Amino acid sequence: MADNKYQNSQDMCMDWDDEIQNDGQEFVILPEGDYNFTVTDFERGRFPGSAKIPACNKASLTLQVKTDDGLAMIRTDLLLYRTLEWRILRRYVELTGDSENVSVIRGGERIPYSALVKDVERPEG
Repeated sequence: MADNKYQNSQDMCMDWDDEIQNDGQEFVILPEGDYNFTVTDFERGRFPGSAKIPACNKASLTLQVKTDDGLAMIRTDLLLYRTLEWRILRRYVELTGDSENVSVIRGGERIPYSALVKDVERPEG
């Protein structure tokens, strides 16, 4: 079975001189904006590392957005790395809408999420 999976992956590889056969029309392009979405898949994995972030654990999420043009599927990774942990906190609150029961432990002190969030005024214009 592993050989068949490998063969299928090899069949997907393109050569430098190949012509483009798929223009991506099956994808729904989302205009900039805020959207309601559903998490349809969660996978634990490993980020292989980059010039700025070493190899670390990651959470891979698949999000589904319903639009007038159809369903849009979005894949995003949340890296479990200390300088990026704020993204995990924000995403959790965005996904669940639960900011009341969320807190951060800083210096041994539990701080409610609501005490961490500051309102930002948008400039008029």
